[in-house]
Amino acid sequence: MTEPVLLHPDRLDLPDLAAYERVGGGKGLEKALAMAPAEIVAEIERAALRGRGGSGFPTAVKWRMVLENPSPEKYLVCNANEDEPGTFKDQALLLRAPYQLLEGILIAAHAVGAKTAYLYINGRFRNEIAVMARALDEARDAGTIGTREKPGRSGVEVRVGESPGLYIGGEETACLEVIEGKAPIPRQKPPFYPAAVGLFG
Repeated sequence: MTEPVLLHPDRLDLPDLAAYERVGGGKGLEKALAMAPAEIVAEIERAALRGRGGSGFPTAVKWRMVLENPSPEKYLVCNANEDEPGTFKDQALLLRAPYQLLEGILIAAHAVGAKTAYLYINGRFRNEIAVMARALDEARDAGTIGTREKPGRSGVEVRVGESPGLYIGGEETACLEVIEGKAPIPRQKPPFYPAAVGLFG
């Protein structure tokens, strides 16, 4: 039987970052930071990893589009709006595996060349926002993440952005609009992919 990776029982409901590190947390990030971004994308492609949204879009395709985009400024957005009826996967990850989620965000940011990452959370998820805020504070105190002026070991600054809690606010371009301080309205297409024209243009 295949051992679960995303929600491994040893890494759920941990009290703090130190407990996460005691069960091997952080080793994936350590390994990723020693690799070239293109190597990470190739590894993701070999693993056939797909998005957890309805389309199951290949993760490596999206990451490679961002990595190869010539823009000097790149951002990573982790969309945890989750307003579909009867869907609770984002809430489970935010509440039960915040350190693993943060580690994944940092690996993804390194893989695409982003120095700033946004965790976009449904504004109605007050407990989840509090849990992630604490995890981010711990990571800052540990020197794993930092700011533009004083980057941590990962070289990535992570910010939390709250969605208005509307279904349309989870659409991939609408969430970019919200982070930019605008109304949650999807952008005109084309361009079709935020990987081509993303946050702040």
